[in-house]
Amino acid sequence: MLDFTVIVPTFRRPRPLERCLAALAAQRFARDRYHVVVVDDSNEGALRSLVAGFEHQLDIELCEHAHAGPAAARNLGARRSRARLLAFTDDDCEPDPGWLEALFLRLNGHQDRAVGGRTVPAISDGPFSNLAQRLVEYVSTAPPGGHRAPRFLPSNNLALPRELFLSVEGFNERFELPAGEDREISSRITAAGARLVFAAEATVQHRHTLGLGDFLKVNYRYGRGACLLRDRSRSRGGEQPRLEPASFYLDLILSPLVSGHSERPLQDVLLMTMSQLATAAGYLRQGVPSGIDDLRHQLRSLRGD
Repeated sequence: MLDFTVIVPTFRRPRPLERCLAALAAQRFARDRYHVVVVDDSNEGALRSLVAGFEHQLDIELCEHAHAGPAAARNLGARRSRARLLAFTDDDCEPDPGWLEALFLRLNGHQDRAVGGRTVPAISDGPFSNLAQRLVEYVSTAPPGGHRAPRFLPSNNLALPRELFLSVEGFNERFELPAGEDREISSRITAAGARLVFAAEATVQHRHTLGLGDFLKVNYRYGRGACLLRDRSRSRGGEQPRLEPASFYLDLILSPLVSGHSERPLQDVLLMTMSQLATAAGYLRQGVPSGIDDLRHQLRSLRGD
């Protein structure tokens, strides 16, 4: 019986995907206990020979569909699952050999939890990649008021029972960009009464080379995702995500000065400040059209249209 289906969404990144699949083939987990589904979000047929080259190392299949974003790709992969547990990673990630084993030990026998592992930059000399990963870790796992439970589990290192995934209806496919969909599904998992668990021993190397422009674009996208998350909560009548207190963002911006992990703390403080401005710009960019639509709807209601 299969324990895991590992789902890897990909979009026009064959070389990183090849490294990801090589890492999955090197897992210490027994080969007959996991199945890999690669979901090509470009539907261009360019990955068939690459995936076929791993058939002697992995129980693997390729799904192709028209471009709809990573949330839709992950859902398609989950529908193809033959296992009781689902694990998600991305095409630019390389799970350590003990990744699946660590996730299994945390999940086995627990139908009421989702587990997220630790993600580290694969390129240690990239300042923007390191900062981007530090931001994700801070926002997802920093303890407000001493509470250690993660706020959300990033989707590039996530595992949960298939039944739990189906019960919350998977990823929200309205999130066409790779931003916010992990926060959104995490909120539905906890609303369903399940726990979010952080497993530092389940490590993934994230090979995500960024320049300054890419770094700002990533944070701009995070802002758009946060606004979509707010709008979705509003449309379903649920509790809307609350802004953290100003001290949270101040601590984030100043974290390079106090963490002891930064070689250029003043430069990193400046970059953290720029990241939050980019996030705010993305939030406003996504929110202005939504606000205009709300205003139009209210005006039509007043006119009786």
